[in-house]
Amino acid sequence: MKKERALNYLDVLTVISVIAVVLLHTNGVFWSRPTGRLWITSNIIETVFYYAVPVFFMITGATLLNYSDRYTLKEYFKKRLNRTVIPFIVWSCISYFVVVYIFHASYEGNVIFNILNYKYMAIYWFFIPLFAIYLTIPILAKLNNIYIYISLYIFISYSIIPFIEIIFGINYQAYIPAEFKFNPTAGGLLLYPILGYVIANIEIKRGYRICVYVLGIIGLLLHCIGTIYLSPEDGINRLFKGYINFPCVFYSVSIFLFCKYTDWSFLSREDDLTAVFIRFIKQNSLGVYLLHGYFVYYIAPYLHIDNRMIFYRTIGAVIIVFICAFISHVIRKIPIVKRSLG
Repeated sequence: MKKERALNYLDVLTVISVIAVVLLHTNGVFWSRPTGRLWITSNIIETVFYYAVPVFFMITGATLLNYSDRYTLKEYFKKRLNRTVIPFIVWSCISYFVVVYIFHASYEGNVIFNILNYKYMAIYWFFIPLFAIYLTIPILAKLNNIYIYISLYIFISYSIIPFIEIIFGINYQAYIPAEFKFNPTAGGLLLYPILGYVIANIEIKRGYRICVYVLGIIGLLLHCIGTIYLSPEDGINRLFKGYINFPCVFYSVSIFLFCKYTDWSFLSREDDLTAVFIRFIKQNSLGVYLLHGYFVYYIAPYLHIDNRMIFYRTIGAVIIVFICAFISHVIRKIPIVKRSLG
């Protein structure tokens, strides 16, 4: 019997991130700008689990920016093709048939164009910047002596300057010719894989970690409370929203750092139920991401589940994670189709 490798903080981050993604999507009522208690609870869920995508990208950087230590550039792209590109294409095609022929939705335009623009399954937008990051990583891998500089440059360009522009009502970017603007292949999201790699590979003293945790809490509170009180009754104020906005950067980095410096040694016991749960979700994390949209956007409405219920937006999300992980587990046992899940 094959012995499972010991779980580590990156496995934990993968699991809490995939659960967070599902929680964000079952909490879609937030974007309808509800009122009263529903507005408060939906805001809390939205902001607490907002770290999902940034942490995914940080994990990508932590695990791939040193890819050349393990395999060649050709092998790097082959692995990315098998693990994400093929699943994206296969499940995008499946979403086309499900959405159009089972749920009878109509879309204009070319099918291929719609797939590449994630028209049939909106949550697949995540793959597009991910692929851009994959293409950029071989370049970044050659620049490992200036990662901190690059991350600061991106943070100032995409997190601080746009925020200052909004606060003071100026448009600094308008005076910069397009050809001179800082715009790496993956845009500002490139900040996260760099930060993930840096944090994963350097030791950070306790005092600095505490400072990061404080900034993370401040970022979380600004995002949550600021959105609650600044949003008009007919819309959502986006001053503190955005994956590259500084509140999200501070909060996401604090989550990553906290998990790195937490003792997860109890997960080395294979009979521990928490370890079993984490290992199961981790092994099927891509499947959960690819499958959960069908439950959130089609099956739940078909079953007339009230998406305003707090039970659905919390416990319901965890149930969907379990169901999708189980389906993914079964699919991965079938030789012909297992490659569709990486």
